[in-house]
Amino acid sequence: MNFGIQLRTMVAGKRYGMHFELQQKLN
Repeated sequence: MNFGIQLRTMVAGKRYGMHFELQQKLN
């Protein structure tokens, strides 16, 4: 069920850089 969110996170990570992915890992 989190596949959609993961996909969005990957796209966001490419757009905003690694910042978004870093925040997700911290959470």
